Amino acid sequence: MSRASTTAAAAPPSIRLYEAEDIPEGTKPPNTLRITVIRARGVAMAALRSTTSLYCKLSCAGIEHKTKLKAKTLDPLWNETFSFRSPDFLTACTITVADKVNIKKRFVGQIRIVASDIATEPMMRCTRLFPLLDKSWEAREKPLGELELKVCLVYEREHDAVVLHSMKAAERSADDSSDAIVVWDTGDGEGVAVQQDETEEEALLRKQELEWQEKQRQDAIMSNVPKGDYQIQAHIIEARDIKGEFFDGTSDPICYVEVLDKRQKTHAKFKSLSCVFDEIMFFHFHGIGRDELETATIN
Repeated sequence: MSRASTTAAAAPPSIRLYEAEDIPEGTKPPNTLRITVIRARGVAMAALRSTTSLYCKLSCAGIEHKTKLKAKTLDPLWNETFSFRSPDFLTACTITVADKVNIKKRFVGQIRIVASDIATEPMMRCTRLFPLLDKSWEAREKPLGELELKVCLVYEREHDAVVLHSMKAAERSADDSSDAIVVWDTGDGEGVAVQQDETEEEALLRKQELEWQEKQRQDAIMSNVPKGDYQIQAHIIEARDIKGEFFDGTSDPICYVEVLDKRQKTHAKFKSLSCVFDEIMFFHFHGIGRDELETATIN
């Protein structure tokens, strides 16, 4: 029988996940799109005006910032810097230049900065004059002017996903121990946050920008789809308010689903105008890739 003083097996070293501060900051991947609005030049003036009162609005993923208004000048100089969280290279920022005419705002032009474009620059940074585009994102025969920007992709701790996760976890713990807080819905009913000081035109442009960003993300996902075997599922749940086809005013509804020339059908529901199918159909495809998936339709 061994004595109590016998040396026990060494305990395994403790294992912990890497936190944001465990990695040297100089080696961390960029997570922030930093834009410095320097100046504007050659901006088109409104009719019957000999000067401009310009400001810039920067919009990225529902976050907005504005520069100061530079009144009555043809060469506005800002040198104002703004940062936006950039979780990937699909992050895009729209910069709109507006001219304040009395109490109204005149659209001058706009620029779109995409993180993937900046990532190709040396050291992921550039300083350049960007030509302003019209509302259709096209260049005019008569230039609308130029905006000088300093743009870079950098790491900022406040945008670190690990740090943000820790902060949100702490906030949830604090919320659980306090009374519930009523949060008013300030959306426009379509998932787009409402900015209190924007016009209908600005709201439309912001909504279009968010839709464009989502399309870019979907295109990026599709571009990485490898060729292989895939399964498509169609879940037929229910049908309502069906038009009666028989003399007694009822019908025998049945659903057909067709995907890439393959066809399946549900069971028929007899003598009914509203019915629940709750049937899942499985379509298996071999050796298809991006081109087939992009052109595929479900009928």
